[in-house]
Amino acid sequence: MNRISVVIPTFNRPQYINTTVDMVLRQTHPPYEIIVVDNGTEPCQLEQAFPDTVRLYRIMSRAGAAQARNFGACMAAGEFIAFLDDDDIWEDQYLEKIQKVIDEDKPDLIVAKLDKLLNGKVLPFKNPINTPRISGFIYQNPGYTGSSVTIRKSAFIERGGYDPRFRNGQDKEIAINFLMSGKKIVHAPEAQAIIRLHADERLTYSNSFITTARLLREKYPEMYNSYIYLKSLRQALTKPKQTPLKDKCAAVLLKVCLGLMKPFYKRK
Repeated sequence: MNRISVVIPTFNRPQYINTTVDMVLRQTHPPYEIIVVDNGTEPCQLEQAFPDTVRLYRIMSRAGAAQARNFGACMAAGEFIAFLDDDDIWEDQYLEKIQKVIDEDKPDLIVAKLDKLLNGKVLPFKNPINTPRISGFIYQNPGYTGSSVTIRKSAFIERGGYDPRFRNGQDKEIAINFLMSGKKIVHAPEAQAIIRLHADERLTYSNSFITTARLLREKYPEMYNSYIYLKSLRQALTKPKQTPLKDKCAAVLLKVCLGLMKPFYKRK
């Protein structure tokens, strides 16, 4: 049986971290270990009653969630790493259901069903499809977050881990990374992760969405351009009324998609 290490990055959330660790310890399928990585401005304090399988590491303040997760992954001894944000929630059978998917499907990345906790109520949020496509990540996130993703450690290290340039959208980026490299991504629809939505995060999310989109375009220019070409081609060919100019544009786009003409972007 593959061992699962749980990595929890934390930043100035003393009101949540001990409850979160205790929740993981109550899982019906216990993790091999729990690694808490603190990058806050105030040192994190864990309950002394926790077993030796819970380890706390402190890294540079404000290093960011990506660096904290990468550090935790490097320190982990398990074959798989289940990431969990310090204020989020797993159902009691979460790791048991993830382990079942690992045993049956031999994946490189598993993504669970994602619900949200808002005003004290658990509400449906996102339920990723089992056969993800790159186009589904272009201008949205189908449900990949820091608390719903479990990754094979060897694949995580091979692909370079989380990109620290992405302050948000790190799981979206690593999913694209895995898809483009042919890694196997599997959905675990029975495993439930729950994220807390905080009202003060909405403006930050709006701003970070723009930054994430820009970084993705810079890192994966061919993916974005190919998607734009295909979307434009579909629109051009499916509209009932065509002008001569649109007919010519559609013909050019078709040649690009078939490889008969070079696209307009430059390779780096």
